[in-house]
Amino acid sequence: MIKWHSIPFLRLLLPFILGILLAYYQFHASLAIIAGLGLVLSQFYLFKKSNSLENSFKLQPYKGINLIVAVFLLGYLSLGLQNPFANSRHYSYASNVQAYTFRIHSNIKNKENHYQLYAAIESVLDSQKNIHQVSGNALIKIPHNLLKQTPKIGDRFQANNYDLTPIREPNYPEEFNYKKFMETEGITHIIKISEQGKTLQLEAKSSLRRTSEEIRETCRLILAKYIDNAKVLGLSEALLLGYKNDLDIETKNTFSETGTMHLLAVSGLHVGMFYMLILFFANLWRNKYWNFYFQPCLVLICLWSFALISGLSSSVLRSVIMFSFVILAKLIKRKHNVYNTIAASAFLMLLYDPYQLMNVGFQLSYSAVFGIVFLHPKLIQIVSSKNKILNYCIELTSVSLSAQLFTFPLSLYY
Repeated sequence: MIKWHSIPFLRLLLPFILGILLAYYQFHASLAIIAGLGLVLSQFYLFKKSNSLENSFKLQPYKGINLIVAVFLLGYLSLGLQNPFANSRHYSYASNVQAYTFRIHSNIKNKENHYQLYAAIESVLDSQKNIHQVSGNALIKIPHNLLKQTPKIGDRFQANNYDLTPIREPNYPEEFNYKKFMETEGITHIIKISEQGKTLQLEAKSSLRRTSEEIRETCRLILAKYIDNAKVLGLSEALLLGYKNDLDIETKNTFSETGTMHLLAVSGLHVGMFYMLILFFANLWRNKYWNFYFQPCLVLICLWSFALISGLSSSVLRSVIMFSFVILAKLIKRKHNVYNTIAASAFLMLLYDPYQLMNVGFQLSYSAVFGIVFLHPKLIQIVSSKNKILNYCIELTSVSLSAQLFTFPLSLYY
C-alpha cells in the first residue's frame, strides 16, 4: 500500500503539474504577480503568528497549504516565463533581417529535396550590416544543393534569401494542433531557405549531444559492416541505436498499422529491459562491498553509456535519469521509496523544461516506468520458476508486459 507521508515529492509534483497545465492553456502575468504578492503576505503573516510552539503547531496545516500554493505558482510561472514570445530578444521581433545565423540542435531529417531540422537562432544580420544577438528556436528547411555534406548537430550556418512563416493554427476544431505541438519544442516559426539563397557554414559548436551523435554514427558503421541486408540493417539501427532514418517504408507501415511503432523508438521500455539485464549480470557476483558500492556505479556507467550510444534522445534521457535516481538512493545508503524517487526526477525535469509535460514521449516514459515499478514485482510473485534461465525470461517478459499495460491507455488516446 502506498503511504502519502513517504512520497513527499509526489505531493509537490501534483500542484506543480496543475500550475503548468493552467499556464499552458491560460497564462496572465498580472494574475501571477497578484498571486505571488498574496503568497508573500500570507507567509509573512504566518511567520509573525508563529511566535510560540503552540501557535506554530496550530498553524502547521496553513503552512502546508501555503507550500502547495507556492509550488502551484512555481509551475504556473515556470511555463509562462518560458513562452518564446515573452523574451524581447526573440528573433521574430527583429526587423530588416538580411540573414540568420543558426545552430542545429536536434531532429535532422533528410527529405526528398531538402534537409529539415530544429535549430537555435543565434543572431541576425540587418540591412545596415549590423549583427544583433537574438534567441528562439525555429524549424529550418535547407535545400540539398546549398550544403556540401549532411548537416550534423552543433553545425552553425548563416543563410539569406529566406521565407519566415509562423506555424499556423489548426483549420478545424478537432484537427491536430501542430502549432501547440511545436511550441513544446520552443519552435514558433518555419524558416525556409530559398534554393537561390546562399548558405555559409561557420565553425561548429562542440557539445555532448554532438559527441553522442558521432558515437552513434560509429556504431552504425560497425553494424553496416556485418549486416548486408538493408531491411535488417534499418531495423537493427532502430532497435539498438534509436536511428530510424534507414527504415524502409514497408517496415514503417507494418509497425504503424499494428500499433507497435513505439517499439522502434528506443525509450523507457528499452531502458527498463536494459536495466534489468545489467542487474541480472551484476547480481551474479554477490559480495557486501560489491552490492553496496561497485554494483550501483557499474549500472550507472552502463546506463549512461547506452544513452550516449543511442544519441541522447529525450525519451532515453528521461528513463536513464529516472533509473539514476533509484540507483543513487541505493548508493548513498538511503532508505528510499521508489515512487518518491520517480516523482523527484519528474519534478526536476519539469522544473528544467515544463513543456515536457505536454510531450507524449514524456507521458509514455513515466507511465512505462511506473508500470514496471508497480506491476513487475506483483507479476514475479504470481509467476516464477526455480529454473534460472526460465525465471530470467519470465522477468524480462513481465517488465515488457508491465510497461505495455500502463502505456496502453495513453496509446489508445493519442
